[in-house]
Amino acid sequence: MFSGAEQGHQFDIDILGYREDGEWVALALDMDLRGYGSTIDESFHDLMDHVRMQVSFALQKDNIDLIYHPAEKQYYELYEKAEDVTGIWGGVRQ
Repeated sequence: MFSGAEQGHQFDIDILGYREDGEWVALALDMDLRGYGSTIDESFHDLMDHVRMQVSFALQKDNIDLIYHPAEKQYYELYEKAEDVTGIWGGVRQ
């Protein structure tokens, strides 16, 4: 049970931002959720909507395991490279 989340507790989400098929994608690595947009900011805001919905659903079901589902390994590798090379979105905290 994680009732503290209802009281505004925060947690960090590692996000990878990348271009795919002509649009921006924001991927929450530990949740395997994606947001899409024509700009990096739009994709991030779309992702945050999905994160809020997933957390809300997990709270309703009283099951924290419903929040976390890791993305494929290749995305973690891209995240590591992006963090090492540019710092863009690698480890960004909002």
